[in-house]
Amino acid sequence: MKKQLKKILAGTLCAAMLTGTVCLAAEADYAIIVSDALPEEVAAKEGPNGEVPESAALLGLTEEEVATLKEGNYTAAICWHQGGDTYITKHTQFITELFAEVGIEVVAVTDAGLSTEQQVADIETVIAMKPDIIIGEPVDAVGTRDAWQKVTDAGIALVFMDASGEGMTAGTDYVGCVSSDNYGNGVIAARLLADAIGGEGKVGMCYRNVNLYPVEQRKIGFMDTMAAEYPDIEIAEATPCEAAVDCEDAMNAMLLKHADLKGAFGWYDEPCVVISAAARTSGKDEFAVTGCDLGEDVALALAQNDMVAGIAAQRIKAQARALAILGCYGILEKEAPAFVAVPGLAVTHDNVVEGWEECYGEQPSQAILDAIG
Repeated sequence: MKKQLKKILAGTLCAAMLTGTVCLAAEADYAIIVSDALPEEVAAKEGPNGEVPESAALLGLTEEEVATLKEGNYTAAICWHQGGDTYITKHTQFITELFAEVGIEVVAVTDAGLSTEQQVADIETVIAMKPDIIIGEPVDAVGTRDAWQKVTDAGIALVFMDASGEGMTAGTDYVGCVSSDNYGNGVIAARLLADAIGGEGKVGMCYRNVNLYPVEQRKIGFMDTMAAEYPDIEIAEATPCEAAVDCEDAMNAMLLKHADLKGAFGWYDEPCVVISAAARTSGKDEFAVTGCDLGEDVALALAQNDMVAGIAAQRIKAQARALAILGCYGILEKEAPAFVAVPGLAVTHDNVVEGWEECYGEQPSQAILDAIG
């Protein structure tokens, strides 16, 4: 991808081109798309480097493009920041499946274990395998930046998840970046909590004390929505936490200070579980918790109509397919949006089974199905 990405637009021009944003022609006759369930609008205001977000709903490959890819005998590799959990395992599965649809073989998947040094070594090892595409999520945007640049310098199409290497430019140094619409997920979590407490009262927040784009966007989306849409709801306390386990002490302190607290936000699924347990221990039988990410434990709580009132879920299958499609854009030298956001999904007791299937591409566990009844 040493040369500038050239523009290949399917279908008619759209008005977005006149404003300088990439138009991917949603009305194009694509043979392969990310998902037919995605909205074309996103709540995210900007990407991690100030990019204009585009919905993953606008991505796709035509029959002609698919045929070109199948004729190329292309290969791909994935360099994860960490691995072993369901989130990364399912991403790997769905990326591999989409590549298989267009004849691309995944020749390596690495797990850096959150080590900058290991990821640099992984990237260099994978470059030596000469794949046509590398998809990765940086452990450290600064510490791994030079290694990622070597990918592009080697003529390999590079696609990032969540964040790019520090100072790298989309369209020149990498194809594009894909992330969940984390700001939008914060919006969803706020609306779910407001609905659960009747649109008035005091709520608390537990947010991760780290300057990471996805985490920060969730917090901002939640707070912006409460301020703009719910004048009768007060965020009485917002406590930074290093890890999910810290939410227990945070909630205990909040509830001692604000006995009339009606609910709380957790930045991902595990804090929601800890917050619920702390509220229950404090004798808060009527308490609502919302947050982001649909894990097994919060899905079970939703199924049981427990204290977790709703979750803003990441559409993992859609995000993985968007990553793979952007990798194909790199091979085809097709203009790609700098930042692709995957809209979140509001999941409650009423749609927890369908929500799980949308996010993970499979039925939830038998425990969740049994709890629903």
